[in-house]
Amino acid sequence: KAGQLIALRQPKDPSVIYEDETNYCFVSVKTLGGEPEKRIFIQDKLIHSKIQMGDISSLEYPYEKIMAAVTHRFNKSDEKPAFLILGGGGYVLPRYLEKYWPGSKIDVVEIDAGVTEAAHIAFDLDRNTSIKTFSLDARNYVDQLLEQQHRGEQITKYDFIYEDALDHYAIPYQLTTLEFNKMIFQILNSC
Repeated sequence: KAGQLIALRQPKDPSVIYEDETNYCFVSVKTLGGEPEKRIFIQDKLIHSKIQMGDISSLEYPYEKIMAAVTHRFNKSDEKPAFLILGGGGYVLPRYLEKYWPGSKIDVVEIDAGVTEAAHIAFDLDRNTSIKTFSLDARNYVDQLLEQQHRGEQITKYDFIYEDALDHYAIPYQLTTLEFNKMIFQILNSC
């Protein structure tokens, strides 16, 4: 029966350059063509990232431009801040931060290792990047940091924390609670 389903599928969209069914979602990357080439990163049916290949400084989404502007505004040029990004998607913002603040600590918490793999294969994320990825739920990551702190261990305190795990249909409620915001405050460097 599965063979019949495959035979009944529509012809593959020629703009799709990568697709995979991960443990959490269906991931695809499509080319929009152009010169320079632009690509979109889709999780299930929603576009989560857009990139101009070869130019990570060309942010394509308004919210990424806002995050970048806030970072430029509140970070001194000689500092190497510690960044935490909750949700990786196509890794556009983390790579932008890596380019403009080389040598900084950049941690991404992306629950879906398949999403990170898609970013490597089709969204130009270098496998030798200085960006460190934690493949677990963001709430669990923050819980672990606070448990370590409670035991007296030194933990990373972040200068900037970005929430990039939300979308229109599947909001991870555990990342939107007052309790979680209070937890985030505990791993944020004081202003």
